[in-house]
Amino acid sequence: MLGTTYRYLANPSCIPLLEAQRIKDAESLERLSGQGESVSRSSTSEVWRQAWGEEPVYLKRRLYVPPSWRYFVRASRSSCEWRNYEALGRLGVRCPELVCLGEKRSSGRLCWSILVTREVRHSRNLLQGFQKAQAGAGREQRLSILREVGRIVRLLHQRHFVLRDGKLRNILIAENDEGSSLYFIDCPRGGYRHFFRAEAIRRDLARLGRDVLKTCSQGEWSALLEGYSSFSGSTRPEE
Repeated sequence: MLGTTYRYLANPSCIPLLEAQRIKDAESLERLSGQGESVSRSSTSEVWRQAWGEEPVYLKRRLYVPPSWRYFVRASRSSCEWRNYEALGRLGVRCPELVCLGEKRSSGRLCWSILVTREVRHSRNLLQGFQKAQAGAGREQRLSILREVGRIVRLLHQRHFVLRDGKLRNILIAENDEGSSLYFIDCPRGGYRHFFRAEAIRRDLARLGRDVLKTCSQGEWSALLEGYSSFSGSTRPEE
């Protein structure tokens, strides 16, 4: 626990991609921070879009100065996001492909954490799509998309998984010649709930509803609830 420690995880299928970038541990990963196009920034985090050869990736770094006591002997948000993407994949919900994770701690306090994911090609988030009427979906397509969002959220809830960050900007729609698919992103606060589950689900829907109604009509929110109510998958948890 004392001194400086590093943690590094890599998706085995991405080892050739990482080796091409000379990434073999958390320290070599951290050297790539700050490179590429900055696409979002907050007081503690920044996301860059980078090109690793012909592969576009997103590198998200959370930086804590001074090192944070908040995550002392606790999982970092990047670790939680890694875990939740794995969980979503097991549940059959699309999400970005994980590439690698790195973090540094000083005497147990978190200094920084980095999560790298592959870009979901030909995608935009639903908030962008719905706000830009000239480039967004027509009404019937919007209703269809929101019903599908409702079905996916019901699937997660039936398996005791809550998002806690259910927002239109955290759902991507990827389109190609074969049709469109939804991807759920940015969910470090989510996870399985084994206690007070009904209350967690109620709050999850309330958060999602407040966000959707900022952009969509009451009728469109009703379409999402229609999809939610109509889904009747298995209720067996899959962890």
